[in-house]
Amino acid sequence: MKKLVSSLFVALILLNVMGYYGLFLGLQYKNTRDLISQFDAGTYNADEAEVLKIPFRAPNGYSSETFERVDGDFKRNGKVYRLIKQRLFRDTFHIVYIKDKVGTALNDALVDYVKTFSDETSDQGQHATILPLFIKEYFIRPFSLQSWSPGYEQAVRKESHVCVLIDTFETSIVHPPERA
Repeated sequence: MKKLVSSLFVALILLNVMGYYGLFLGLQYKNTRDLISQFDAGTYNADEAEVLKIPFRAPNGYSSETFERVDGDFKRNGKVYRLIKQRLFRDTFHIVYIKDKVGTALNDALVDYVKTFSDETSDQGQHATILPLFIKEYFIRPFSLQSWSPGYEQAVRKESHVCVLIDTFETSIVHPPERA
C-alpha cells in the first residue's frame, strides 16, 4: 500500500514538474519508436511513400543501386515527414519519405497547448498593456557611483529615491604619466 501511494505521489510530482509538455514528449517518442520499427520491418504502407529527387554530383563518382535505411524527420508547411531510405544513384540523390500523420497531430496539439499560455483575448488586451508599465514603478533599482582618485576625477552619479550605493575606486597611479 505504501509503495502504491508513494508511486502516485512520484507521478504527481513528475506531472507537476514536466506538465503536459512531458506528456507530449513521451507520445512523440513512442510514435517515433513505432514508426522506426515499422520501417525496419518494412511493414509501412508503400503507397503513401514519396520520393524526393535532388540533383547531386558526388566528387568521387560514388553511385549506389540499392537504398540505405535512414532515420530522421523534417517539417514542411506544418506537416511532419519521416525519412525511410535514401540512395545516391549516378547524379541524383533519392530520398524516400512518408507523411507522419500522428506526429503532425501531436505537433499541432502541442502548438495549440502553448498558444493557450500566450494568446490574448479581446477583454484582456487593455489590461495587458497597463500591467508592464505598472510593474516598472515598483522595480526601479536606484544606484549611485562615485569614483575618486588623486589627480583625476570624473563623477558619475545617478540617484533616485533614498537608496544610494557608493562605490569607491582608487587607482595605483597618483600622478599623470611623464612626457617623453
